Amino acid sequence: MPPIRSRLTPTFGYNVNAARYTNLATGRFVPQSQIRAALDTALQRSQAEMLRVSRELVNGNMSVAEWQVASRRLQVSFRLGMIPATCHLQHATFANYSCATAPD
Repeated sequence: MPPIRSRLTPTFGYNVNAARYTNLATGRFVPQSQIRAALDTALQRSQAEMLRVSRELVNGNMSVAEWQVASRRLQVSFRLGMIPATCHLQHATFANYSCATAPD
C-alpha cells in the first residue's frame, strides 16, 4: 500500500502497515519530533491566515458574509489536511495533534 499523503506534511507519508511516517524522498522513518514540528508549522500558518482574514473584517475591507466563507474554507482545509497527517481517526492520538494540550 502506498503511503498516505497530506498537504500539511507534504514531505512525509504515512505507512499504514508500519503505523509510522516516512520521508517520501528517502523512504526512511521520520522521528515523531519532526512530525510534530511539521504539524505545528502548518497550524501556525493556518492561524496566521485566520488572523489576517479577521483583520480584514475588522478593518472594514471584508463583509461578515465574506469573512464567514473565508474562515470556513480555512477550517475545512485544515481539517481535511489534518486527517491524512494523522492517518485517519483510527490512528489519531493527542500526540499527533499540535493543537492538543494533553500532557507529554
